Amino acid sequence: MSKQTLKIIAASAAVTFAGALSASAALIDFTDTDSYTLTADGASGTTAGVGWTITPSESGLNASEAGAGPLGPLAGENDGLGIGDDEITTPDQFVTITFDKVVELTRVWVLDFFTAVDGSDAEEVDVFAGLGDSGTPITSFTASTPAGIGPGIGAFSTSFFGTTFTFAPNGANDGEGFADFALAGIEFSEIPLPAGVLLLAGALGGLGLMRRRKQRTD
Repeated sequence: MSKQTLKIIAASAAVTFAGALSASAALIDFTDTDSYTLTADGASGTTAGVGWTITPSESGLNASEAGAGPLGPLAGENDGLGIGDDEITTPDQFVTITFDKVVELTRVWVLDFFTAVDGSDAEEVDVFAGLGDSGTPITSFTASTPAGIGPGIGAFSTSFFGTTFTFAPNGANDGEGFADFALAGIEFSEIPLPAGVLLLAGALGGLGLMRRRKQRTD
């Protein structure tokens, strides 16, 4: 095998490996307000090189509820994002996150998320693809912690692709107050180019270099 061929294979492998690395999961932790910019009209930040913005259905976005301390990967300095008071509440409130490139939504954390003590009902979050809470949700999350026990954390695995996702309570309740939740964290993966495309691009680049070198020696 010639040195030129070895160089092509090495270059292709390097490009493919870089593409695989770009698929690793990243966490936006809304319980750590030092990690992003928050105003009453929205939130924004850059996580793992991907820019994102949060748009609330109405002004009053905040993270004012005191947290219980670290909860798994979350800082827990507060309970995450709410609107108006300290939670996202039915019937009209929701938040939308928009990424500046296509991502895979892989996990969502919510807090203040409970079932009724008697088990008759449970709070739920609907997730919509796109801006707003109309149409059919792509998935729903259901609380499993009885009201009044701990911070009411829920952690839900997903696998949906896109740039924009909306989170809204769907009206199911825990028997106390309103149906609501606080958005605590979102895990996502940036979508890399398919490994085969990257491999082909690397190989073509290597062949181009070989052609130029051959032309110089002719």
